[in-house]
Amino acid sequence: MSNDNTNWRDATSTIAGPGGPASRPTDSGEQPGGEWVAITGKLGQQEHTCVVATDGGLSYATVGGTLQIIVTRSAFYAHHRPNSPADPAANPHLDQGWQEARFWLHAGPGSPVTVGAHRFAAEGLHPAEPVQDSAHPGKLPRSASLLQVSSPHVQLLAIKLAEDGEGWIVRLQETRGRRTRCTLKSDWGRLAPREWSVMLNAYAISTFRLPRRGRAQAVPLDLIERPLS
Repeated sequence: MSNDNTNWRDATSTIAGPGGPASRPTDSGEQPGGEWVAITGKLGQQEHTCVVATDGGLSYATVGGTLQIIVTRSAFYAHHRPNSPADPAANPHLDQGWQEARFWLHAGPGSPVTVGAHRFAAEGLHPAEPVQDSAHPGKLPRSASLLQVSSPHVQLLAIKLAEDGEGWIVRLQETRGRRTRCTLKSDWGRLAPREWSVMLNAYAISTFRLPRRGRAQAVPLDLIERPLS
C-alpha cells in the first residue's frame, strides 16, 4: 500500500472510469481504480488536486486527506469472508514474487479536470512508441501526420480501415466533461490535405467514418459502423 498524505479539508476522490471520471467521498472504503486516481480538497479557500497515475494500482482507499493505493494483494485467490481455503496448495496466493509498479504524481490548484488528470496520465502511461525501419525509396514525405485532433481534451482511441474498405474509422472520446467541437486534420498520403469538423458530447465515446478519397464530411457511426442518421 502506498500513502499520499495531504492536509486538505473536505477531501473527495476521483477515479478514471471507462466512460469518464467518477467521484466519491473520502472514508468510503476500498474502491476499484483505473489508470489514475485524484484526491481534491481545500487548502485555505483554494481547491487543490493531487493526481496519482500508475501502471500497477489495483484499487484505492481514502481516509480524510490521505490517499491509499493498493498495489499488490497476497490473499488467496477468490478468497472472501467468512470462508477460508482448507488447502492452500489448491488455492494459491495472488501477487507472489517480484512486483514492479511505476507512479506519476501531479498536483495543482483546481479540480481533476482543471489540472488535466486524464491527459497527464495518458502521457505517462501511453507514450509514443518508436518504430525502426531501414532506408528505402518511397513517395511519401519524410514526416507526416496521419491524423491530428485539434482539441487537447479529445482523445483519439482508435483508427482503422472500415470493414467495407471504403473509408477510415476513427473513435474519439471527450475527456473534459464539456460538449466540444474539434477539427480532425490529415496531411498523409491520399487523405492529404483535408479537414473534418466533428462534435462530441461530454465524456462521449464517438465513432466517425472519414472518406478514403474525395471531400465528403465525417459521418457519425455506431460501434458496428452503421450511420446514426
